[in-house]
Order: sequence, then C-alpha cells, then structure tokens
Amino acid sequence: MADELFDLRNHFYLKNYQAGINEGSSVRPSTPAVTLERDVLVYRCFVGLGNNKMVRPARCFVPEHMYRACGSPIERA
Repeated sequence: MADELFDLRNHFYLKNYQAGINEGSSVRPSTPAVTLERDVLVYRCFVGLGNNKMVRPARCFVPEHMYRACGSPIERA
C-alpha cells in the first residue's frame, strides 16, 4: 500500500512548510488515524512558519474519537 502522506512528510522534513500545508489540503485520508496524522503534520508546518496562533484554536475542533484512533490519551483543555 502506498504511503498517503509521503509528500506531506517530505515537505515537512525538508522545511518546505508552505508546500506541506498546500499538500495537506489536497490529501484525502482513508482512515481516521491517517486524518489525525495529516492534521498534526499540517499544524506542525504552521508552527514552522511561525503561525502559532493558527494551531491553538484549531486543535479544539478535532473530535475526541480521532485521538483514540492512534491510541493517544485524550487531553482536556
């Protein structure tokens, strides 16, 4: 199976954050776990660009079941 997030990860690791954000908006994930990973990478790209204000409010809109999909504990704000 092909890695759905290969290009997004590649842009992030190469510090090409704007291209990572653009790629993240075009990816259509197949599972909730991939959706969560995509969102995390996109938010990390925003942080890389210094746009920290974009990340904090957006996290509140991620459904709780998506945190459970990856086995991560649910954080309460």
